[in-house]
Amino acid sequence: MNNRTRTTILAAWLLAAPVIAPAQVMNLRDTVRYALQHNPELRAAEQQVNEARQQLDSVEAASAPVISLSATARVSDNPLDAFADKLFTRQVTAADFDPAALNQPGSSDLYLTSLSLKWPVYTGGKLEAQQQQTGMAVQQSRLLYQRAQQKIAFHTMQAYLFAVATDKAIKIADQAVEAAQRHADTTAKLAAEGRIVESDKLAAEVNLAAVKAQQAQAVTRHKHAITRLRQVMGLPADATLDIDYQWPQQAALQQALAGEVEQLIKQALQTRVDLQAAQKAIAAAGAGIEAASADKKPSVALVANSNWYDDSPGFDSQSSSLMAVASINLYDGATDGKVGVARAQQKQQQWREQALQQAVQSEVKQAFDDLQEALSRLDIASDNVARARKAVRLVQKRYGQGRTILLDLLQSERMYTESRIEKLTAELNLRTSRLALSFAVGSLPGVEELVE
Repeated sequence: MNNRTRTTILAAWLLAAPVIAPAQVMNLRDTVRYALQHNPELRAAEQQVNEARQQLDSVEAASAPVISLSATARVSDNPLDAFADKLFTRQVTAADFDPAALNQPGSSDLYLTSLSLKWPVYTGGKLEAQQQQTGMAVQQSRLLYQRAQQKIAFHTMQAYLFAVATDKAIKIADQAVEAAQRHADTTAKLAAEGRIVESDKLAAEVNLAAVKAQQAQAVTRHKHAITRLRQVMGLPADATLDIDYQWPQQAALQQALAGEVEQLIKQALQTRVDLQAAQKAIAAAGAGIEAASADKKPSVALVANSNWYDDSPGFDSQSSSLMAVASINLYDGATDGKVGVARAQQKQQQWREQALQQAVQSEVKQAFDDLQEALSRLDIASDNVARARKAVRLVQKRYGQGRTILLDLLQSERMYTESRIEKLTAELNLRTSRLALSFAVGSLPGVEELVE
């Protein structure tokens, strides 16, 4: 099963699934499903597919016969019209050839009902080329829609991870505030009893203010993350959103990204649906050249008419005609211009496809490098948290024994908080880097490949 088929099946399953109310606790899968159903950018991309399909239907219908019905009522004192009306209604008599009657026929009424058919039998390949061009445009729009689905899924997952990380950052900040508050309360009591110097009390208060400021920043960042998640999901800004604040499992994603960067680049050039869409655009432009060149070729059309004439509303006299019309433009300067425009459009699409290939390679390379950096940073941060935790424990012990000053304790706790934030940031970077690499490779056809 190719990526296109797999994505189509997944999209159908997601759209058929019941919508989960945002008021409920939503996990990563739930948020992505909701986004694929309600994100306005994705809905707009879906309409582009529908527009392309309608255009294809219109072009295909151009090769079918055109049948039209018309009704005309005419009053005229033109001598030619008056004599023609008698011929149409088969009312000509010998007296009608009298010069006086011919020159002064008076007013004549005619009611004409016409049924006509025109069938383009051969157009020099123009209709076929237009159908091919529009068909390629439909395929291009479908591929771009699949990439839009991947983009929305990626942005939703990314926003979800930021929301989880900022929630965890608030918990770290809360613990830091709790510890700082405890030191501030203790030093205030000891200073009031005259057991410590006033500077220790002030240092504890300054430290408390600093960590409270960090706590406020963490809360604001979390609010921004939730706002961003609402936006990409297609939720109103004031909608209630409660998510499961747990890191999602990504073992399937890790396995999917096993390989060297050269392999991943090669995979991306084969997998990326936007690259496939660019190739369809080149093919459509080639068909456009054929359609423009067809104006220089002969065309044949079959025309049939059936007319009913009467001097009052009715169908007394009927006549029919059948003809074949063959035509060719011996010279049309505009045709060369149309062909030139079509060739330029094809060249433009070819250069765009080449630029996109280079962009894909750069995206994969950068995402791969970011992932390697994230792995290294997480290893370093994890070790640093262990060291910082041990340092706090040792300084607390020494401070309790009166062997060190309060500033050392506050400094060690601040370093411990910073190391935990750094580890949290490294975890977030690792997860978002994996997502970014998967998105760059083009292996985001569905939620199942990203979440266990």
